[in-house]
Amino acid sequence: MSCNVQSFNAELGPTGRVFTPSVSAMERASLLESLFWQRKFPPPSPNIISQHLPELEGEIARHDAEIQRLKAQLSTAESSNERLKKAVEMGKSVLSPIHRMLPELLTQIFSYLREEIDVIPSTGRLQPMPVTVSMVCAQWREVALSISSLWTWMKLDFQEGLTDERIHQRVEFYLNRARTSPLKLTFRGWPPRSEPVGFRHSMAFTALCQCSPQWTSVTFEDTRSLSFFQIPAFQLVKGRLPNLRAFHIEYHRSDFGNVDSLSQNESLQSLSLEMDSDRSGVGSVLPWHQLQTLSVDVSPQHPFALNIFSMCPNLQSLELRMLPYPFEPRGFTAGLTLNISSLSLYLGHTPDTVFSRLSLPNLSSLQIHFDWGYMNTTPLLQYLTRSSPPITSFCAHNWRYPGTPAFVGRIFPLLELMPKLESLQLDETTSTTTTKFLNGLVIHRTASGVANHALPLLPNLRHLSLCFHAQELDGEALYRAVSSRWIPEPVTTTWDVVSIRSLEIIFLDDVEHVSNFPGGLTWVKDLQDEGLNVSIRHRLFK
Repeated sequence: MSCNVQSFNAELGPTGRVFTPSVSAMERASLLESLFWQRKFPPPSPNIISQHLPELEGEIARHDAEIQRLKAQLSTAESSNERLKKAVEMGKSVLSPIHRMLPELLTQIFSYLREEIDVIPSTGRLQPMPVTVSMVCAQWREVALSISSLWTWMKLDFQEGLTDERIHQRVEFYLNRARTSPLKLTFRGWPPRSEPVGFRHSMAFTALCQCSPQWTSVTFEDTRSLSFFQIPAFQLVKGRLPNLRAFHIEYHRSDFGNVDSLSQNESLQSLSLEMDSDRSGVGSVLPWHQLQTLSVDVSPQHPFALNIFSMCPNLQSLELRMLPYPFEPRGFTAGLTLNISSLSLYLGHTPDTVFSRLSLPNLSSLQIHFDWGYMNTTPLLQYLTRSSPPITSFCAHNWRYPGTPAFVGRIFPLLELMPKLESLQLDETTSTTTTKFLNGLVIHRTASGVANHALPLLPNLRHLSLCFHAQELDGEALYRAVSSRWIPEPVTTTWDVVSIRSLEIIFLDDVEHVSNFPGGLTWVKDLQDEGLNVSIRHRLFK
């Protein structure tokens, strides 16, 4: 008991100093001991409790006040500490290398970050790069906002339940950031067929149409978005599209005739059409004679699609996507001459109708993407023999054959008819680019020039791109072919061939498979030290 009593004898005064307890303090200690240990000692008398109770309550009040004071001090110290931590973080951020970059350099970097911005963002989608960089810090935000071109590629995907006021606010927000820069717009909407979506969003469309002189590219991603042209606000753009150069539209219904706003567009040069039915009235609303680039998705039996080319005398580049129907189209104009320089074919069947009916005397770039069955090269071979076009760039993508000898046996006759070819890309996903093919590219030479008197295959080849599986590559044959065509500058020779300048190898494998390069490929990489531009990368096979 003496120990317990002793624990109450030493107390702190108001100033925190230790003092010697008085008799009253000793009585209070005895009282407390009795109250704590009622089962062991008899309880104190009510008079003693009443005598000391006010004193105990007063001491509790003093302790509560002291606790509150200490809590306030602790809270103040914690708040001050948090502010200091934030200040240190901000100081370190200011001193970081990212803030030592000059605004002029950031401007050049950010200029490459332009991408499509969803004016009406979908839940869960990542923010586009212009928005992301503007949220990093005050300096980046200032730089990003100063580049008006970052905010000019806008997509409006209209969904049900969106109010006109909300969409209008978003449109005005990005138009203010774009200022007077050229605009690239994409429209997409799924309104009820009985009510065009635009009538419920007239404020947003009016704001966009008032900026029509800034439009340089307009895309309508689905057929129902054509109902936008029924909005009265779109009548404002007629005759006010001085800079519109590219137009893409999906065209599957009979309402295309409403798109007469483009008929007075003197700048339109590029047109992309996706259509699957008769469009005999389309010629009256589009300035075909101005087009330099045309992309058409068409069914071969379409009675109008291929005749459309006759209305494009200034066409330079044609991209033709033909659906996989093996029979000849109806209503095709035989013997049509196109003075295009670039042709890209996305085919689902052998392109007989293209190369047997079209005359392409000035063709210099040819891409053929074949995605159905096996490629029959006979029509192309006949065209090359008949026309001898000045092709300098050729890409063969996904040409399938029952076996490797068929690939080699059919690609060589084609290449032999392209003596001016400078760029060759073979994107072969199912057949092997064989040793025989690579050996066919080897140039056997002597000190004075080419060993044989016949002109070697592809004497003007400068750029070679090959895509295949890593295990199918004969690295040594590749090295022989490339090294035989590599002439380090400024060496001068009397060869009848030019030096290859770049080599691209694309493996259709995972990264771990690509890291184990086939034998001989490391020798090809060594040619980089001599100046050859070598790129070796992978692309996942689909």
